[in-house]
Amino acid sequence: MEMDKLGVVTTFIHNIVVYNIPLLYGTAGEIMVEKSGSLNLGVEGMMFMGGAMGLGAAFYFEGAGGTSGVLAVILALFFAFLGGAIGALIYSFLTISLRANQNVTGLALTTFGMGVANFFGVFILNGASYSAAPIANKAFSAKILPSRRPFSSCRWWDPCSSGTASSSTWALC
Repeated sequence: MEMDKLGVVTTFIHNIVVYNIPLLYGTAGEIMVEKSGSLNLGVEGMMFMGGAMGLGAAFYFEGAGGTSGVLAVILALFFAFLGGAIGALIYSFLTISLRANQNVTGLALTTFGMGVANFFGVFILNGASYSAAPIANKAFSAKILPSRRPFSSCRWWDPCSSGTASSSTWALC
């Protein structure tokens, strides 16, 4: 079943808007912070830490037998704000109190926030670390395993296109 081209374009634009709204909130906040003279490049790391803490709070609340959906959302929001505040506290302590470079501290906080969130995300998965690397490796190795037949698109510059190709050049094609 083929989807019309206009439907693909409108779906694509819709997904861009929906998935980038959280980044736009962070960008708007960072624009306001830059007016004070502070350049925080760690906004995404703070958002990642907050999101991971909010997810963990909702997950453990419902896992502990919590049945109130409203309370789960309130707890998730509270812990998300708390995670972002912890990231902001780290950034402000390093840049204001210790006078660290704002660019380096912000980029390090982005990396730190993603690492901390991934580290604690393993506990949510009961210690089973998720990685797409084995799946990607399996798909990649299936595509590049050498075959003993020539490619179907041999050109005039390929050794297999001439009639005098030896068995070693045949395997390379």
